Amino acid sequence: MKKFLIVLISLVLMVFISSCSGEKKDGKIQDDLGTKVANKSEILLKDETDVGEMAKYSDVAENKSEPIDRSFENAPPLIPHTVKGMMVITKEHNLCLKCHMPEKAKAEKATPMPQTHFTDYRPQIVENNGMYKVKAKEGEITSISTKNKQVNMAQFNCNQCHVPQTNATVLIRNTFKPVFRNSSGKGKSNLKDNISEGVN
Repeated sequence: MKKFLIVLISLVLMVFISSCSGEKKDGKIQDDLGTKVANKSEILLKDETDVGEMAKYSDVAENKSEPIDRSFENAPPLIPHTVKGMMVITKEHNLCLKCHMPEKAKAEKATPMPQTHFTDYRPQIVENNGMYKVKAKEGEITSISTKNKQVNMAQFNCNQCHVPQTNATVLIRNTFKPVFRNSSGKGKSNLKDNISEGVN
């Protein structure tokens, strides 16, 4: 029994010592090569792959930027301008609407929001004898235009779909080639007309 207790205590001490061996009183630790580094995060970031400099987001002003061709037909447009000071977007505070509402877009040299952003595509729910059901046929696309050109609140979070661009170096080459049925699709959406395509 005494022998077993000595072996058990020795094992516990070995585990404790090995787990703390890299720690130093000055807050520095050693990596696998014995090199002292400032903190643990430097070891986590250490990698044999050099990814280059940190990518920078565009700092071009909103009214000075040029639209970027869409990545594919009806893809959400990319944000070609700075978004500094515009985030976080909430239902009550959305600076994107300052320029992208259809009635303001031309004067602001901005892309106007399409009709899809003012339409609710969620099927209506109706109550029937205490039971709730969807008021739509199987595979049917329903749509209700919002009143007074109010943005559909299912789509208030612009940067859920629209993203700013960086000058990032792509490590894996993208071989995707978009095909547009109409050349205007590079800069304009026709989703409202084609939303039921492929349904049924």
